Amino acid sequence: MATFTIVNTSSSEVHLGDFYTTLAAGATLTLSDRSPNEVPDLKSVTDALAAGTITFSITYTANEYAQSMTAAANSVAAADLQETSLSEYKASPVQVFWAPFPAGATGLADDVVAMYAGTMPYPVHITHCICRISTAVASETIQIRNEAAGAGLLLGAFSGAATGNPVDTVTASSGFSPSATNGLFVRRSHDGIAGEAFIYCRRMKV
Repeated sequence: MATFTIVNTSSSEVHLGDFYTTLAAGATLTLSDRSPNEVPDLKSVTDALAAGTITFSITYTANEYAQSMTAAANSVAAADLQETSLSEYKASPVQVFWAPFPAGATGLADDVVAMYAGTMPYPVHITHCICRISTAVASETIQIRNEAAGAGLLLGAFSGAATGNPVDTVTASSGFSPSATNGLFVRRSHDGIAGEAFIYCRRMKV
């Protein structure tokens, strides 16, 4: 079971009805043996976080951490409590989008859709991308982008000139939030390149 740590960062008392207690100005409350499943239902904590009067962090046990938690201690913001339970986040920390791209015949650039624009349900961080190229085209390229037609962020880049399984670990500009234009697209400079892309996304908590 996890440990909750709540710090009153304001200059006045903060009442936490969820825990039947009031924190004096600058005081810290440490609660051991708590279930992260509680977090989405902590209304007084949500309100205090939104007001900026407290900080709230969760320290997971070694066992919880071993079951795919991304960090031993996580700070929590108001949006975290409203968005999803931490147990759901722990169960599915990474989602993989698959985009197969058979060879076309036009020789033109095109987009293969892994996630349509406007349908990304939550902010994501792209951790890495893998392309398996089965049909290569000399001097051509493949890019992973978050907008169609080669726009938006460059999330992965590969040469389309050789077959194989190149990997891009995505070291910069790899996080983005949902919008009308944001999705996940495999941008081919030549539609004769064939293969498949695997895009690994970690859900961001904002």
